[in-house]
Amino acid sequence: MKRIDVSAHIIPQELMDGLREKAPQTFPSYEQTAALFPSLVDLDARFRIMDAFDDYCQVLTMVGSPTEEPLGGPKVRADLARLTNDSMAELVVKHPDRFIAFAATLPLPDVEASLRELERAVVDLGAKGVVLPANIEGAPLDEPRFLPVFEQVAGYDLPIWIHPLRSPQFPDFATEEISRYNLWLVFGWPYETAITLTRLVLAGLLKRFPNLKIISHHAGGLIPFLAERIRDNYERLQTRAEMHPILSGLEENPVDYLKRVYGDTALNGCQPALECALAFFGSERILFGSDFPFDIRMGAKFVEDSIRTTEGLPLTAAEKEAIYWRSAAKMLKLA
Repeated sequence: MKRIDVSAHIIPQELMDGLREKAPQTFPSYEQTAALFPSLVDLDARFRIMDAFDDYCQVLTMVGSPTEEPLGGPKVRADLARLTNDSMAELVVKHPDRFIAFAATLPLPDVEASLRELERAVVDLGAKGVVLPANIEGAPLDEPRFLPVFEQVAGYDLPIWIHPLRSPQFPDFATEEISRYNLWLVFGWPYETAITLTRLVLAGLLKRFPNLKIISHHAGGLIPFLAERIRDNYERLQTRAEMHPILSGLEENPVDYLKRVYGDTALNGCQPALECALAFFGSERILFGSDFPFDIRMGAKFVEDSIRTTEGLPLTAAEKEAIYWRSAAKMLKLA
């Protein structure tokens, strides 16, 4: 069966060269990541892994956010975003059997530059959506200044990938300065995903743009597991007059808006977790995604895990087909 991996990360070689020249203070971290996971940059290594899977292709999404840190001002951010999108668009053209589409990178927090680059990426380069980090230099995505980005993407009727970007600098406790024991990644990323999606709902984004398509990494983070806790909490708030402003304007319980989000299958091979996500989102809003290549076998294990757990779901052949490729093809407007 055909499979479209909507959660496959890459660092184009042209971007590595650009970071070395324009962002020497950031380049070493990307160089280190590429050394740990060669298939992020090395296409031959990437293709050898992909060849192990029949009818398998990827939607390219940038790893991390090279425009996120202060790198010499707005011009450097814009240059890096442009370089990233140009490089990924070229890969899609050169290898259409491998890379079926790409999602654009934006030079946030510069909103005006981001709107210009988003238009260029979609109209000129054929980007099929945009990746937004779950925080912009520590600021939440539901800040009003970022609203024009959501409005423009909604106008294109293309999806937004929400990807966590929490670092060790987000402490787990107020008395500490950093997160210890790698907990910022293990628990912090699913938490940040859930917080960001729920904030977008409570800020009224999904009510304002009812057709907005959001793809959440790792199947919505904590949301499917805690869905009824979310529902009960906000039902209680509705009975307290002083808390009404939180829910002002929403026509449904926040959890019902969250059910309109899409989740991928990148859950480290945990079958019960994927079954929980399926129960929450439904088969029409689960998309095949692996988090390629961030595993001990440089992507092969995560792809295998996503296939195995998808095959383990109690679904009809047509429902599995929707997860593997049909829903993604429709959302991304692919032939």
